[in-house]
Formats: sequence, structure tokens, C-alpha cells
Amino acid sequence: MATARTELGELVYDDPATGELVPAAQCRSGNVRVKLDQAPEMVVTPPELAVNVTALEAAVPAAVGAEEVIPRMGASWINATPTRSSCASCSRTAIRVSSTAAAARGG
Repeated sequence: MATARTELGELVYDDPATGELVPAAQCRSGNVRVKLDQAPEMVVTPPELAVNVTALEAAVPAAVGAEEVIPRMGASWINATPTRSSCASCSRTAIRVSSTAAAARGG
């Protein structure tokens, strides 16, 4: 694995939980703030995980205040129920609305 790690460079990272190599996109996705908070513990042993910290620091998005978030109908993080209610009250007719997340689950 050391050879693969060296040849792949920053295309992969060591997963400290499993010891396996994971794609860079997987390492730098999800809640990167939590991962970065855990990073100092990872670097102590083994030190080669320091590259993970650098990648996580680069992946942390800029902090955004609530006043800067503009919710849009159809956004994956907005439940379909309020959207359905809003559309139905405006059109005064029943409307079928589903979220992207529900569609992905087959719902």
C-alpha cells in the first residue's frame, strides 16, 4: 500500500478509521469541519496523516451566516411538504411535489 500511496499522491488519502486508501473526493466531502476538528488527533500517530489535514483545511468552505442563505424551492435540503403547501395555496389546486432526496430514495 505504501507504493500505491506514493504513486497516487494526493488523489487518495489514508482513512485513519479503516487504514484503507480513500479517494480524495471522499476525504474532502461530508462534514469537513468535524473531520478537521479530529485531524490533530490523527496526525500524532502516524505522522503521514498530516497530508489529510492539509486537504481538509483546503476543503472547509467559508462560514456563511443564516442571513446569507437564500432558500430556493427544489433545493435538496428543503423538505417537499412546505413547497407543496405553498404551491397549492397559490394555485388553489392539488400539486404533486417531491424532493430530489425522495426521488433518489425512490419515494
